Amino acid sequence: MFKGFRAFVARGNAIELAVGVIIGGAFGRVVNSLVADVIMPLIGRVFGEPDFSRIVVLASAPDSGGIDVGQLLTAIMNLLIVGFALYVTIILPMNALRRKQAEREAAEAAEPAPAEPPRDIQLLTEIRDALRER
Repeated sequence: MFKGFRAFVARGNAIELAVGVIIGGAFGRVVNSLVADVIMPLIGRVFGEPDFSRIVVLASAPDSGGIDVGQLLTAIMNLLIVGFALYVTIILPMNALRRKQAEREAAEAAEPAPAEPPRDIQLLTEIRDALRER
């Protein structure tokens, strides 16, 4: 049992997945801090308090137990902000790097083949080769 588990863990994919999960968790904390500590206070200064948790629908009186849509709106706003932050900090730079890499590879692939020598050089080469054969 342990031998099979050790073989499973030692495979590259499992180790890469574990590293990815750990780095993803750490990066998630960074993004959440960016949203909570940087972006949300900026939104709060511009638009007022960015907390929709007190929004209630179909409540006839305060504290009557209407439908709380405020938490949902806050979660949606956080999702949009986190998505935008990830797009700006990860996706845009990665796309730029991929584009530069593709341009570099295309430039290397498009290097012109050496030009064919002029006709007189070809004839002289053929004469030289013929003389060597004798």
